[in-house]
Amino acid sequence: MHIDQGQLKRADRLIWATITATATVVFAATVFGSFEIGWASFLKAGIACSLLIAAGWFYRTVRKDPRPAAALTSTAQIIAFAMAGAPLSYIAASAALPLWDATYMAWDRDLGFDWLALLAVMNAHPALHVIFAFAYSGFALQTTVIAIALAVTGHLLRLRVFIMSFMITTFVTIAISAIMPAQGVWGHLHLSAQDYPAIAPVTQSLHLPIFHGLRDGTLRLLVGNGAEGIITFPSLHTALGVLFMLALWPVSICAGSRRC
Repeated sequence: MHIDQGQLKRADRLIWATITATATVVFAATVFGSFEIGWASFLKAGIACSLLIAAGWFYRTVRKDPRPAAALTSTAQIIAFAMAGAPLSYIAASAALPLWDATYMAWDRDLGFDWLALLAVMNAHPALHVIFAFAYSGFALQTTVIAIALAVTGHLLRLRVFIMSFMITTFVTIAISAIMPAQGVWGHLHLSAQDYPAIAPVTQSLHLPIFHGLRDGTLRLLVGNGAEGIITFPSLHTALGVLFMLALWPVSICAGSRRC
C-alpha cells in the first residue's frame, strides 16, 4: 500500500494545530476570564505525551517504521486533546444558558421513550447495567485502542481522519451543550441513589455539583486528570460509538498477518 508521507505530515500538523488552538482558548479563559488552571492535574498527561512523542519520533526517523510511529503519536494526540477538551467543556457550561431538560423530556415522551421505565429495568438487572456502565466508562480506552488498531493495520491516513473526526465531534458536542444545556434526567427529576440503588454512580449524578458550580460561578477550576464529564446532551458517547464503527469498518481482524 502506497503511503503519501506528505499527506500524513500535513494531517499531523493539522491535528497538533487544532490541539494547540484548543489549549490556547482554555488558557485565554484564565487570562481574560475568572477561571484558573490546576496545573498539577496536567502533569501526568504531559509526561506521558512527551514520552509518546519522543518514542514516535524515534520510530519515524530512526527505525523508519511508520506503523508504531503512528500508534505512539496518535496516542499522544488523543491524550493531549482530552486534556484540552475537558476544560473547554467546563468553560462552555459556564455560559449558564437556560436548561433544556423539560424540552428533552417532552421529546422523549413524543418518541415513546420512558426514562423511569428504563432506569427500573437497569436497576432490576444489575449484571446488565454493569456491562453498559463498563462500556460507558471505557470510551477513552476504546478511542486509544481503535487508533492503535488503525496504525498497526496500516490505515495511517484513516487514523488521522479518525482523530480529526473525534475532535470535530467533540467540538460540536460542546458547542450544542453550551447553547442547549441540560443537567440530565437524575437532576431534572430529582432522583437519588436510593431510588435506584443498583445503578452505578457513573451514570447517576456525579457531574451535578460540578455542572451547577460552573453555572453559578462557584467553581472555576479547570483540571485535566480528574475532570468529570458534564455533558448529557448531545451524547458524545453515542456519537463516538458511530464514529468507532465507521473507523474500523474496513479493518480486517487479521490485517497484516501472513496467515490471512
